[in-house]
Amino acid sequence: MFRPLHSTKRCELFNKLSEVIWDDISDYHLNGCDSSEPGITKYILREFKRFSSNVIRNFQLYAKPGYKESVYGSDLDVYVGIGRGQYRWFAMQAKLLKHNGIYNTMRDGYSSSNPSYQWDKLTLLETASGCTSYYLFYNGSSNGFNHSDIDNCNQAFDEKQFGCSIVQTNRIKSDMENRMSKSSFHNPRFTDYHPSIALPWRELVCCPHRNRNKDFTPYYREDIEGTVEEYERIEAYAEVDDIQFRQLEENERRFIQEELEVSRVERPPNLISIIDHSRQVEWSPQYKVVINTTQDSGKYGK
Repeated sequence: MFRPLHSTKRCELFNKLSEVIWDDISDYHLNGCDSSEPGITKYILREFKRFSSNVIRNFQLYAKPGYKESVYGSDLDVYVGIGRGQYRWFAMQAKLLKHNGIYNTMRDGYSSSNPSYQWDKLTLLETASGCTSYYLFYNGSSNGFNHSDIDNCNQAFDEKQFGCSIVQTNRIKSDMENRMSKSSFHNPRFTDYHPSIALPWRELVCCPHRNRNKDFTPYYREDIEGTVEEYERIEAYAEVDDIQFRQLEENERRFIQEELEVSRVERPPNLISIIDHSRQVEWSPQYKVVINTTQDSGKYGK
């Protein structure tokens, strides 16, 4: 029996992470300090790993060694399962809100040797591959900001769900190019994007991703396995009974094998792989996160 996705443990995890990050960054800002963008990303990965150790092995996490954080920022690919061995690909660029309420690293990465802004690279990738790209913002309280609304999952949320928020790249690109066209440039503030165009990142796993080819290109487990070959697996370790943990590992192996078998039969032969699309635009994210099926069938986990 299927349950609403907003009641799954994965959705609860994303809810909690947003709240914790909002509160943590707010505390930094209250003391006139800035948090760390790479540190927050690593915290998220740690909590994904902890979740995969204790609850269900349906997160696979990968990191790329030797990554130039100062050039490319904290970027990551997230692959969210939509059933039948298929995945929706989200390419993300992380940005941290500073204690003055401004995002001052939006133009980072541009140089004579790398003459394209991060939004240009993401836009090219999105157009070529059919992935969905977002800027992932890490936020905290900005001048007493309070908010309540209903998200696209038809669930109520408050301002803390903007602890991790997402904005479509094309909207960032349009805003930044407009800013740079003016004689006096000003970096965007928190209130330029929230709540007008930003969404809580929990929508990645709390809302159903219906397979409509006009909206995105579905990729397969075979593509996922290919694109992580150059990465190191961030392993989950047992924090529960060894027998239970071994069962979780076996469930994961069986699930992946079943998905590979499906993808070898159903994957279109003319589908260009994730790794080829990424190389074409020089998209090389530091982290890759695979979240097995958001369809809670109860077969392998919640």
